[in-house]
Amino acid sequence: YHIVIWFTNDVWDVKNKGHASVKQVREMHAYVREKINTARPHADFQYLSQYDMALVQSAFMGVVLMHPKNSGIRCSAKDLDDYVYFWRGIGYLLGVKDKYNMCAGNHEETLSLCQEIEHKVLMPALAHPPYDFNHMVKAFVDGMNKTSHWTVTMSVAAVLAFSMRIFQRCLQRQLSFWDMLR
Repeated sequence: YHIVIWFTNDVWDVKNKGHASVKQVREMHAYVREKINTARPHADFQYLSQYDMALVQSAFMGVVLMHPKNSGIRCSAKDLDDYVYFWRGIGYLLGVKDKYNMCAGNHEETLSLCQEIEHKVLMPALAHPPYDFNHMVKAFVDGMNKTSHWTVTMSVAAVLAFSMRIFQRCLQRQLSFWDMLR
């Protein structure tokens, strides 16, 4: 929902709903960060850190940058440069410091960082998921289904299979007939 607003409105105009949307997401992040860090204090660790924000930024923009054709997008190198620049601005507005902003460099530098995250963070995590992986994926899928007016358009199995297909990897489980249709 918010990303569509960011792409279709002026996120830099403080009177525009695009800017209000980015501000709302930034405030949600700050609220969650404060609540978690207060409930689970660590002297040398912070939840929703700048590093975490960079990983989330790469999750939102990296798939299109690394696999545009597999994402159903036909675009030029200039379009990808513009896409990276757009996400640099979104990162800035969300409070990501340039040092951690995935899109602070040019298209090639950003692509390289996203590929490194895919190979060193994402794929190993999918091969050996953390203990709360299924719970978090289910929460994500349930949240996305709520945006479709309570119509179940996604399942955990279908989302994982779709994601793995974009990354040109095979999911090691059989999909049901209904999941193949999703």
